[in-house]
Amino acid sequence: MHWAKRDEAASTRLTPPIRMEVVAMSRSRCWVVVRLSLVMFVLSAGLSACKSTTPRKHWWEFWKPKAPATSSLYTDDTALAPAPSGPGAPGSSESAGMGEATLPPEARPTKEAKGMIAALKTVYFAYDSAEINPSEQQVLSENAEWLKANADVVVQIEGHCDERGTPEYNLNLGQRRANAVKQFLVEHGVAPERLMTISYGEERPVDLGKTEQAYQLNRRAQFLVYE
Repeated sequence: MHWAKRDEAASTRLTPPIRMEVVAMSRSRCWVVVRLSLVMFVLSAGLSACKSTTPRKHWWEFWKPKAPATSSLYTDDTALAPAPSGPGAPGSSESAGMGEATLPPEARPTKEAKGMIAALKTVYFAYDSAEINPSEQQVLSENAEWLKANADVVVQIEGHCDERGTPEYNLNLGQRRANAVKQFLVEHGVAPERLMTISYGEERPVDLGKTEQAYQLNRRAQFLVYE
């Protein structure tokens, strides 16, 4: 600002027109200086705001070894075991009904299954029903007489359904059908410890067709004989 004062002092010795021009130039120069100062202040404030607040690391911190990313999550002794396969594995058709047996493992027969025999006839059910029809009651009565005549035989009663309905519902329905057959046989003189029940739901159809006749054949309770 000292040059502005010097210019104003010098302008007093000039003629009036020249003096006015010098004063105007001095004032404009002062405004330029003020504006430049404001611009520099704004720029410096912006740079300060953009500066990272993260503290700087010392040189030795860059040499620290880093542990692998997965070392804290997995170890050699936590490896997952392979999924089981074969009969009875989760998702297999055999496992769908094995958990439905009404007898505990220690009460199941230790003899090998002989299979189905003609003397024990299959009984059939109406759609979405576990009630034994009068026509099927005669079949079960004959089965009860055969079982009483062969007291060393243990049987497994299998409940089956057609494919309509959810798998969970059909498993439950097949179990109710097997239980109904067992109750009928017990009421007709067969010892309950000789009878096991299991449900396969819709997993083991005898007819893969989509007709009502095929569905009727799949809604059944059949017998597996142990000797």
